[in-house]
Amino acid sequence: MPLSTGAPPARPEPHGRRSRAMSGRRGPDPTPDRLTVAERGSLLLVPVARTADVPAALGWWGATNAQLTGGDVTAVLRSWEDRFGASLVSLGVDTMVLQVARRPTGAERRTVLAAEHFAFCVDNFEGFTLEDYGRALDRSDRWSFWWD
Repeated sequence: MPLSTGAPPARPEPHGRRSRAMSGRRGPDPTPDRLTVAERGSLLLVPVARTADVPAALGWWGATNAQLTGGDVTAVLRSWEDRFGASLVSLGVDTMVLQVARRPTGAERRTVLAAEHFAFCVDNFEGFTLEDYGRALDRSDRWSFWWD
């Protein structure tokens, strides 16, 4: 279920220039009116400054099979939020979806990030090599994780 309906509100462009998003360059972190959620669910408001802090604030145990606490997950998400503008948009019992504002650039960076994803959630890698997964990161604005 989308967080907003319809098109995002029009925003004035400074000095009549095209925005960075319209120019095709990597832009700023997504604002709430640009986040989308592809699944049905409920909205939960959590008093945190960053979406990355939600798992720790809730004491989330969805990654417990990987021996990760909500605090561990928050530490990883903060790093990805800082580096890639990754925003938590969905959190289930043992699933999580992030929307990404800035995809990794370069094959080496993608492979390193794929290794981070592997360490974070090995269940995502059924049928993928690190290189295949890294190439997929270059084409995706959403990162989904599930722990079996």
